[in-house]
Amino acid sequence: MGFPKIRNIQEYLESRRSVDGPSALEGREAEPSESVVGAHSLFRGEVCGAGPLRIRGRLDGAVRIEGEFIVEAEGRVDANMVAGHATLRGRIEGNLRVAGIVKLETTARFFGDITSERLLVEPGSILQGKAEIRETT
Repeated sequence: MGFPKIRNIQEYLESRRSVDGPSALEGREAEPSESVVGAHSLFRGEVCGAGPLRIRGRLDGAVRIEGEFIVEAEGRVDANMVAGHATLRGRIEGNLRVAGIVKLETTARFFGDITSERLLVEPGSILQGKAEIRETT
C-alpha cells in the first residue's frame, strides 16, 4: 500500500470531508498562527509579523514581532530584535527591545543589550551586556 496520488488538493480535501465529516474548526475564528524556524533550519533575513515566532533552528538577520518571540534551548539567533514579549532559552547575540517582559530561562545565553519594561533572569542563565528597564506608564 502506498500514498494516494493527489492531483488537486481541493478535490482531496473535499473527498476527506465526506470520509472524516466536517472539520472541528469550521465556523470558528482563526487564531494567530505561530511561525517556527525548525530545529534543522537556517533563516537569513528579516522576519516581521504579529507573532508569535518560535526559533528552534538558527536565525541570522533582524526580527520585528508584535507578539511573543521565543528562542528554544536548541535555537541560535544572531540578530537585532524588537518584540512584544520574549522568552529566551537558547543562544542569542544582538540587541533586544521588548515592550513587555523578557524572560531569560536557565539555558539562555544572551550577548547584547536588552531594553524592556521587565526582565526576569533565572539562575544559570547568562546575560553579557547592558539591561535597561524602562518605567511603565
